[in-house]
Order: sequence, then C-alpha cells, then structure tokens
Amino acid sequence: MATIEVAMSALGCEPPCEGCGRAWGRGEIMHAVLWHDGEPAGWYCGACIQRWNDTGDPRPKPEK
Repeated sequence: MATIEVAMSALGCEPPCEGCGRAWGRGEIMHAVLWHDGEPAGWYCGACIQRWNDTGDPRPKPEK
C-alpha cells in the first residue's frame, strides 16, 4: 500500500516519472508517493496514479 504525500507542479527538469519513465512537462502535476512504511516510492504522473488505483500497478503494460 502507498499514499500520495504531496503534489506539485513540475519545472521540466526533474527526473522522469517512476511509473512510465516519461519526462515531465513544465507545469505538469507530479505526485510524491510514499510506501506504507514511510519509504519514498518516487514521483508519479497523474496517468500512473490512476493506473495504480485501477490495477494496483503504476507501470503501463508493455506494448507487443
């Protein structure tokens, strides 16, 4: 289990999304996620947060 600790706007120079690996666009909302034990899980985009809520996994399915 994980929780969103904070959300902030990207400047466009941050490391990529932990879920999909996509670079952040300036002004895009980044979500800082923590595991249940307080360890950081990383920064995730809105699409990965939604996918995580829907499927339990923030990573997109690999394309075939």
